[in-house]
Amino acid sequence: MADYRDERGYFVVDSEQMNRLRLERGLSARGLADLADVSPTTAGRFFNSERLQVATLTKVFKALDIDDMRPYLIDGGVAKTVFGQRDADVLAEWQVDNALTRPVQLSNGLSFRTFQLTHRVLPDTFGRGKCYELSQLNTRDAARVREQLLRHPLVCRSVREQKHFPINERVLYSEDETRFWVIDRWFDGLTLNDRLRYEPLRGQQLAKVMTEILHALRALHEQKIIRRELSPKYIVLTPPNDDVLLTELELAKLTEGAVSVSESWDADPFRAPEIENDEITPSVDLYSWGQVLFHAATGRLPSSPADQDQFEALELPDAVKEIARQCVSVSYKFRKHSVTEVLNGLGGWYRG
Repeated sequence: MADYRDERGYFVVDSEQMNRLRLERGLSARGLADLADVSPTTAGRFFNSERLQVATLTKVFKALDIDDMRPYLIDGGVAKTVFGQRDADVLAEWQVDNALTRPVQLSNGLSFRTFQLTHRVLPDTFGRGKCYELSQLNTRDAARVREQLLRHPLVCRSVREQKHFPINERVLYSEDETRFWVIDRWFDGLTLNDRLRYEPLRGQQLAKVMTEILHALRALHEQKIIRRELSPKYIVLTPPNDDVLLTELELAKLTEGAVSVSESWDADPFRAPEIENDEITPSVDLYSWGQVLFHAATGRLPSSPADQDQFEALELPDAVKEIARQCVSVSYKFRKHSVTEVLNGLGGWYRG
């Protein structure tokens, strides 16, 4: 256990793992507080990756009948480290607290890791920082990805009046320009991908999530931005009402004023097939929406290329099934062409 302590002797719980455990047990943060006989504030520290003393850890995990806490802890030596280098002094007003994810490889070749940050001056102010590793790129690739990295803050600013997107606080390079930081305002929640590990979405919960995704896509399309990498791992459901937040917007395509770049695409059942040929229209997002709908309703990955008949056995209104069938047509010529068409076709599916 000693290896899991940070430099001050505290422990940090992996918030994603803790949220999964909470969902498995059917507990809210308040429910965990009552079960473990701790304050709600203390229980909240388990879901926000904050520092904890061993006595508190032991008390809570004992209440959960868990003897081995190690799978739920972030290694103390890694928590403060950004791709092997410490960046605490580089981020000006932000302090790097702990790693929230392992390094993630994107389809465009970039690698990033996500960290929780604390503002050095403002009290109770937290950030979600993505650190991109650039040191392995040659000069040509570095110039290419700089344009891509700026997409996230640019997209956030384009749709800043919409609630379905992160609020970007700032972007900056490390002093040696080998790393690039994108810092968003902190938000809680589980990705749709993680949520579906436990059970599919049903009824009005499914209708709410899928309708809010459409509203988010319409906000992007109105700004001439195509998401094109819509996937359950980039859709966050935030508490307490499972409101939708679309993340990792550097993978969006700004159709005006952006350099067109060729990219190699890994296999992805949620991605429209024509993207590989750089045929990008708003309908690619509708294809992804249909595939996400199948996954959200069943917990199973959709077929690739999409099978229009995959919706027939689902407990969905007939109008929703028909819209979904049209959205996942392999040929974009036979799909719905706008989010508004899809929303109108859904009728009164979501009654919120």
